[in-house]
Parts: sequence; C-alpha cells; structure tokens
Amino acid sequence: MKTLVTMMIGVATWVGAADLPARYMVDDALVRTVAAGTSLTWTLYADPGCSEQVFQTSAPVDVAVISRLKTVAPKGLKPKPPKMAEVEYVLSDVATSGNLYLLVAGAGILPRSRACQPQAASVESPTGSTTTTTTGSTTTTQPTCTGGAFIPLDQRCWFLGAPGADCAATCATSGLAYDDETRVFAGSAGADPNCQIIAAALAPSSTWGQSGDCDAVGLGCFMFTVDFPDRVSRCAAPATTADATDGFSRRFCACH
Repeated sequence: MKTLVTMMIGVATWVGAADLPARYMVDDALVRTVAAGTSLTWTLYADPGCSEQVFQTSAPVDVAVISRLKTVAPKGLKPKPPKMAEVEYVLSDVATSGNLYLLVAGAGILPRSRACQPQAASVESPTGSTTTTTTGSTTTTQPTCTGGAFIPLDQRCWFLGAPGADCAATCATSGLAYDDETRVFAGSAGADPNCQIIAAALAPSSTWGQSGDCDAVGLGCFMFTVDFPDRVSRCAAPATTADATDGFSRRFCACH
C-alpha cells in the first residue's frame, strides 16, 4: 500500500485558538501493527474534499487514544463491513474557522468510511474569513476544473463519469484528454486512501467499500450505481485503462 503523503497547500485567516478533540476511523487490524513512537500527521481542511489545508501537526501514536468500534451489519449484507477502530487526539491551538475535515497519515493508518472525515466540532468563524492558496512565498493558480474537482495531492482535475461512461469519453465531454493519473494515483497502481479523497470531493454522500480484483474490467476508482448504490471501490486489478466500462458503475477520471 502506498503511503499517503499530505502537503501544505493553504494558509487560512487565523481567528483565535482552541483545543479540538479530533477522531478518525481506521482499519482495526492494521492500526494494531503500529509500533510505539510512530509519528502520525494530523491535517485539518476547510472542505469535504480535503484540498484547503488550514492546520497540521504531528505527534507520536503513544499520545493518541485508540478504541475498537463495534459495528453491526444488516442481516445478509455482503461483503461484510471491515472491522474498524477510532484514533482520538486533542489538537492544540487550532486557530481556524468553520467546518473542519480531517486526514491522518502515518504507518498503519488506513482510513475507513472515507479518507476525508468530518469533525464534530470546530472553532467558530467570524464573518468574512478568507483562504489563500500558497506554496512558500509563491501563489499558485489552480485549474478551474469546471464540473469536476482539483485534487492538490496529484495536481489534476478529476471528474465523475456518467453511468456506463469510460474515462476517455468523460474527459472529452469537458474538452479534456484522459490522464494516466487515473491509473497511477487512484487506480490499479494507486492506493485506497487516494480513491477515497477523490470520492469525498466528487461524491460527498458516497461510502467506502473495498478494493479488489475486478476480473477483466480495469475501472480503477469507481462508484456503484446498482446493488450497492453510491458505494466506492477500487479495482486493484486488472490494470486501469481509459476505455474500461460496465453498465453498473460511474468512474472517477483524471483529465488534463
């Protein structure tokens, strides 16, 4: 599994500091393998796609509280939901505003539910708060990605295709061309957390399923339209292609 690396891409208008109890749902089995002293990075964002960073800190896993969650699945549900745990840590001096969303990165951290997870509380925002996007002292202009979303982690525009549409057609609809980041970032060569970030930006009400072998169809990151509507999954095999399609899903496509 690729390590999810988060980057500083935004600086928000600071308003007063407060401590924020942060909670993040992760894979239970994997988080149990984390060694004492392992550093976790906690990053807050101002949007559900986790593209507008407003706060970041790192702390050893030793200071976090890890609790196993007991989940109940409806009778006959297949596949059964994965076992989950919750990692809790109090973020100090959070001095930003509005609704906040959290990404936690580090060894043994595999997000469950979705990668960009909303938090239950945040610091109150004053009227007129603004966010500017910078890297060091250089201001970066992002593509507009009309009808889609710009994902800062791989610097691409992403779109959610129509049911049954392949990625070549989806990109062409927006006057763009298929980008191989569809495969590299969130497809067969990518990682589940990356697929989850894209789904959070383009389909906020979706839920995460699982990744696996999709037989002969290289869909990459996609969302079911039947059987499990709005459930997001990733085809780890076969290799993701531009023209892969079926009649039961909507593909997430990178375009340039």
